[in-house]
Amino acid sequence: MIAFLAHAASASTESIEQALVCLRALCNEQDRIVVGRDDHAAGFKRSGSWNVWIASVVRRYDAVIVLPIDSFGYFGRATAQIVDGVLQAGKPVVLLDNRGVLQRLSGVRRSGGENLYKNGFMGVSA
Repeated sequence: MIAFLAHAASASTESIEQALVCLRALCNEQDRIVVGRDDHAAGFKRSGSWNVWIASVVRRYDAVIVLPIDSFGYFGRATAQIVDGVLQAGKPVVLLDNRGVLQRLSGVRRSGGENLYKNGFMGVSA
């Protein structure tokens, strides 16, 4: 399985590394996790737009792991679009909460966050 780690552009390298340590402890050895920042750097310019890049993420990965922006589980619009597309494709999506627990998601909804692009969405637990 190849999973995409969806995170805010503002996520610190330290928080991403902590998430990877946690996830690697939960995954099989043959599983691979690709950090969203790395995928974006490698392929966004080729894609030419957010929508094309998001569609390519949905197509290329077997699953998505969401690293929320805060302890409330909020995330931004790009992550919400990725989550929605992956779910529509019938692939699994999980949220890694601040306790290191994975929660399976079945949908996305608007959150109480004021900034649509930064924290305007949250997952709906399965």
